[in-house]
Amino acid sequence: MEVRPKILTILIVFLFLSTFGVSVPLNNDEIKSTNENMHTGTRSLADSLWPCFRGNAQHTGLSAYDTSDNNGKLKWKFSTKGAIHSHPAIGSDGTIYIGAWDHNLYAINPDGSLKWSFPTGGQINASPTLGSDGTIYIGAWDRNLYAINPKGALKWKFTTKGEIFSTPAIGLDGTLYIGCWGHFIYAIKEGKARPLDFKKPEPEKKRKPVDVKAPSPQTKIRSSIPNPILEARSNRNAGSQ
Repeated sequence: MEVRPKILTILIVFLFLSTFGVSVPLNNDEIKSTNENMHTGTRSLADSLWPCFRGNAQHTGLSAYDTSDNNGKLKWKFSTKGAIHSHPAIGSDGTIYIGAWDHNLYAINPDGSLKWSFPTGGQINASPTLGSDGTIYIGAWDRNLYAINPKGALKWKFTTKGEIFSTPAIGLDGTLYIGCWGHFIYAIKEGKARPLDFKKPEPEKKRKPVDVKAPSPQTKIRSSIPNPILEARSNRNAGSQ
């Protein structure tokens, strides 16, 4: 049966894409739709441009805004009193939140001016997470997870058993999840929590050491592996006798 040229071309293209995994870049509308889908059902995360680390609960890092026309010129810069090792989060009103090694969480206006700063008890390595009610959640090296309202006042803090280097995640019911260097993962709601229960692995049973005695110099060790050189010498010696 003769195959039409158009059908043959389609099959060749399909096989090429399937084999080499060629992907087509998303346009702005598709990226925006993807981000909206990521926020669907995540009512506990703030409805803003960038409410948490990598932009959404799934941490896709996708933005709905086209920045290809940005000429790269500096608009403003804001100086903290310590190094910055985390990523900013953006609130629904455009406020930018960022932590620094000077122990402070900063709220910065869209024009680059300081809105307020909140002092924690340790260096901040983690990125803030914004709740749907505007609460800012941030962890620090002083082992505390802080909940701060949009005006910069402390709502509550929760003390863990280790330094906090990670960004808190928010569940659909508003529960916060955070890990620390104390080998714990915490589920926190309204400032109250307990470590999640994990079954600890059973300790390995100690084996008794085996007492292996080294052979004495007079001990003859025989090998079961045939040695043609030794066999030839043995046969020669037997023939000479």
